[in-house]
Amino acid sequence: MVAIPAREAVDNDFNDFIEKFSADSSFQLIRTKYPLKVKWYEIEQDKDTLFYLKKSDFEMMDFREIKSNSQYDNWEQKRVIDKNNKSARIEIRGIDNGIIVDYLFEKVNGIWMLIEVDDSST
Repeated sequence: MVAIPAREAVDNDFNDFIEKFSADSSFQLIRTKYPLKVKWYEIEQDKDTLFYLKKSDFEMMDFREIKSNSQYDNWEQKRVIDKNNKSARIEIRGIDNGIIVDYLFEKVNGIWMLIEVDDSST
């Protein structure tokens, strides 16, 4: 049986949640649904590929930076939260470089969870 993480004050506001999610690897690990569904665009085959990451493949993600101006990794982040505060999406969009990644979050039993990554980068 999978243990359900405890609800915390950060679950009231997605922006507060994402700050803690980005700063605390243990919190991030328990607030990610595994296996994590990942859609990846295969340029050579011109189609989406679906795979699932196991908990053992965990890599820390940091969503605190809203914009990057590095020479080869120029992007901006936008947070889109539904009006009912039940789902949210972090959109990473490259500037003149083809980066298009969405991180999808949903409230599960009242707590925010990362449930899917959609990488359509070209």
